[in-house]
Amino acid sequence: MRFKCSLMLITLSALITAQSAEAKNYTKEDVKYLAKAINAEAGNVSYECQKLVGVVIVKRRDHKLFPNSIKKVVHSPGQYACIGSDKWEEKPPKSIKKLAKKLLKKGGVAGYPDNLVYQANFIQGTSVYAKVDGVYFCLR
Repeated sequence: MRFKCSLMLITLSALITAQSAEAKNYTKEDVKYLAKAINAEAGNVSYECQKLVGVVIVKRRDHKLFPNSIKKVVHSPGQYACIGSDKWEEKPPKSIKKLAKKLLKKGGVAGYPDNLVYQANFIQGTSVYAKVDGVYFCLR
């Protein structure tokens, strides 16, 4: 009986570890840079705009034409003017950290087009996906 219980605990532990690894496919650094970018770019606007800023960054990380890490996407030359600003140096609130984690989880940006990779105060790319709080979110 003792052997069966130990085996069941090991199996349960392995299952929980596997599920955690599948659900969390991001690093602390990813959360840090995504939260800082969302806060600096859209910390003072609606949740919808904050979410779309995060979606664009994650979609860029996953797109073949952009760097393959959140940090590199955010630090790409000429892309995010907020880098180095006072707003960039602020600690993001818990709500934005929570949003960043949600977007980084497997499936967190599902439902958004894979080519949703542009965000600006002007139209770019092939078409406008959404305009929120004066910001255009556009498709490549």
